Amino acid sequence: MTTGPVDRYEQLARRTQADARVPAISVALHRADRPAWAFQVGTSGADRPLDARTQFRIGSVTKTFTAVLVMQCRDDGLLDLDDPVSVHLPVKAHGELTIARLLSHTAGLQREPHGDVWDTLQPPDAEALLDQLHRVERVLPPGRRFHYSNLGLSVLGHLVAKLRGGTWAEVLRERILHPLGLDDTTVTPSLPATGYLVDPYSDHARPEPPTDFAGVAPAAQLWSTASDMARWAAYLADPLALDQSSAVLAPSTVEEMRWPRTVTDETLWAGGRAAGRRARSAPPRWARRAPRPPSSTCRTRCSTRPSSTTRWTSSRGGPARRRRSDTARCWDAGGARVSSTSSAGATACCRRAARSIRPADRRRCSRRSTASRMRCGRCPAAKRGSCCA
Repeated sequence: MTTGPVDRYEQLARRTQADARVPAISVALHRADRPAWAFQVGTSGADRPLDARTQFRIGSVTKTFTAVLVMQCRDDGLLDLDDPVSVHLPVKAHGELTIARLLSHTAGLQREPHGDVWDTLQPPDAEALLDQLHRVERVLPPGRRFHYSNLGLSVLGHLVAKLRGGTWAEVLRERILHPLGLDDTTVTPSLPATGYLVDPYSDHARPEPPTDFAGVAPAAQLWSTASDMARWAAYLADPLALDQSSAVLAPSTVEEMRWPRTVTDETLWAGGRAAGRRARSAPPRWARRAPRPPSSTCRTRCSTRPSSTTRWTSSRGGPARRRRSDTARCWDAGGARVSSTSSAGATACCRRAARSIRPADRRRCSRRSTASRMRCGRCPAAKRGSCCA
């Protein structure tokens, strides 16, 4: 019996909930050419069943909304991204940091506001957060490197509120949530799911206390549903599909928000930060490095010529190349060499088999110990009695 895409999605959600041991999962799929799809599995932990309108705290996804509010102010001429914060907010310290640096997490500010916010779960209100900036440490010089900061985005949220003449929550509801029809995305939840804290030693789960993040709200406060989050992601990917009048942002501004301003991984350069959003792309060819030992191999051994070996090798994480060599090396997952086999060359059947192995399967084979001689079951050569080490 064949199953359709919806059945497979539901099976995946159920399997994920069971494997991850989470009380509830809510998933949604938004496509412009068909009705939205949503599915829930588990319990809400409250006195009502889990359904499509059950809200979950979305945490730092809140920052993408605050970033859009900042870019709206820029497009409306209320600020420039290169303006120092002190131009728009009367702060006691760090006023020379620019809005662009705060948006891209390159201002060098410490991660959290002053105090033990996450230990006490008593964050400061907006006024106290700004008033205590002189007690906050700058851990890096501005522009030196990426350093994630809830504090920086919180400051920007209150800057926007001041420019618009309201609170951050009021501005957010008026300028983003209502125009895009995100009715189930709120600052204070009406139909929340219960979150849980799990003790790392006893594995005991206990309900998480409801917390109002107050002054840190622009960085982490929002609650939403899977359907609203799918709609929000669709807007960020293609603004005109949901906002044809560009009431929220011009498409060119959303495109600008995708351009990286800094890398978040200084080794690979595989990810970065744009204006309030993550930016991910493939690293340049010279910088690619697979998460493997220095030289990884997948060998296909032909049953008719057991001494013939085709070696796929990736040296220092570079692109995999097929070549014949007198020495075929195998490494275990920890990077230690586990065998070295001499080979005279490669026969045609081994070359054909090795050529058809997908890169993902070659990586899987490279992690197998030669001593175990386990067949990976995916290499084409395995069908002819060969094995991957």
